[in-house]
This record gives sequence, C-alpha cells and structure tokens, in this order.
Amino acid sequence: APCPRATASAGHRLAPANGRGSSQPVPSSSVGPYLRGMPPDHPAGDSATVDPDASIAESLPRVYRAVLDAVGRLERLGMSHEALECRRRAIAVYSRTWNRKSQRKLEAILARADGAAVEHERRAALRIA
Repeated sequence: APCPRATASAGHRLAPANGRGSSQPVPSSSVGPYLRGMPPDHPAGDSATVDPDASIAESLPRVYRAVLDAVGRLERLGMSHEALECRRRAIAVYSRTWNRKSQRKLEAILARADGAAVEHERRAALRIA
C-alpha cells in the first residue's frame, strides 16, 4: 500500500500547488463558512492577526548569545562564581517559554553580568593606579 504523502486538517484537502508536486491546503466546499480558508480579499499581514511575540524567535537567541558572551567575559576576568550563576539563570529562562517576559529576564541577566564585569574592571584599575 502506498504511504500517504500528507494529512489535511479538517475541512481541507491537499492539492498540488502550481503543478510542481508540492501540496498546500485547499478549502473544501463541503464545510461551513467558519471552517473555510481565509477569504482572498483579507490583507496579508493584518496587524490584528499578527502575533506580537512572533519576533521573539529572532530576538531571544540574540539576547541569549549576548548573555553567553558576557559570561565568557566574566570567566576571563576570573569571576567564575558570577559567571556560573548567570549561565545557570540564562539556561533556565531560555529553556522555557519564549515570550516578552523571558526576553526581559535575559536582558536583566545580561545587565547584571555586564555590570559585574565593569565593576570588577573598575576596581582592578583602581588597584593598579
């Protein structure tokens, strides 16, 4: 028996798109109006339907990378305890739900790590002078 290529959600059937062999959902005429696809005159990218957390998938990894860079800086300064604590907190945040709250937490961890490094460097400069 042949393997099914894909499954369709309720109210849709799969049909080849542009004759290229790929499949896309096509509304079925046998379902009610609330289960049919988006009407063709609906503007794409309507702000009422855009998820405000959609950009989190782009920004959160950047903030996390910045935290890891700051942790590396702390380690190079010999602040391994502070580095370990920042890394532990960042991992805990990054491994959970990605939302604005997560981003704010990572930004706070980054600020703490950067602040600790600046303070350490300031104190080191005062000892030298």
